[in-house]
Amino acid sequence: MRARLGEIDGEPVCWLTATGHQAAGKTRGNEVRPTSDSLSHALAPSRLAKWLQPLAPQLALEGVELSVTWGPSCRAFSERVISLAWARLKSLADPSGTIGLLTGGLIPDALLIERRTIDQTGEANYLKCWGNQANGLDELAETIVAIEVQNATRQASDPLRSKVDAWSTAIEKLNVASSVLWIVEPGASKVLTSLGVGDPSRRPGQLLISSGAVGLSGDNFLAPGPEWWVMGAHRNL
Repeated sequence: MRARLGEIDGEPVCWLTATGHQAAGKTRGNEVRPTSDSLSHALAPSRLAKWLQPLAPQLALEGVELSVTWGPSCRAFSERVISLAWARLKSLADPSGTIGLLTGGLIPDALLIERRTIDQTGEANYLKCWGNQANGLDELAETIVAIEVQNATRQASDPLRSKVDAWSTAIEKLNVASSVLWIVEPGASKVLTSLGVGDPSRRPGQLLISSGAVGLSGDNFLAPGPEWWVMGAHRNL
């Protein structure tokens, strides 16, 4: 048997057995049955996309389109990070090693793409949303926001400090994204806040939001730091 079919939290789930991994070319792959937490994490991008759908008509009036993408697009994003990191190392010293770390890639859980019209309406919207002018017409035309989802399982196993440092470098030195949105449960929020996420002076461009506030599983609580502009737009529906 190469795959099994089951149900978790009311969702049909299919996963590979060890034989299935071998058939796919992964000779050492073991069967790992999905859990409630791992399924919730896997479904987070599609649930976020569904939560954003009602905003589309309102944002269209302001010359804005929002879309969520994941999977291959996130791997392509990581490939760009790798290329830019290697290029930067050829021209700049890297005493802290932070750029060197990104030569191994950086894969977000999802990407949120904001596209605005190149006119006064689009410029006014960007200023209202982000509190500053766009960094050139390219950013106005396409603003990339990386998404990191930290649920109970992920916050227990992920080295959050290294991930926060990696995103600081990716945003501030490589300019591959305008910001990163950490969608979190309370435990991860506490750790990330201690690491400076949500503090614009310590971690520019890194925002916190509770998972329950955007249609994901988990608590809906007031995350510290500046509010993501989409939250206000969603309240005004």
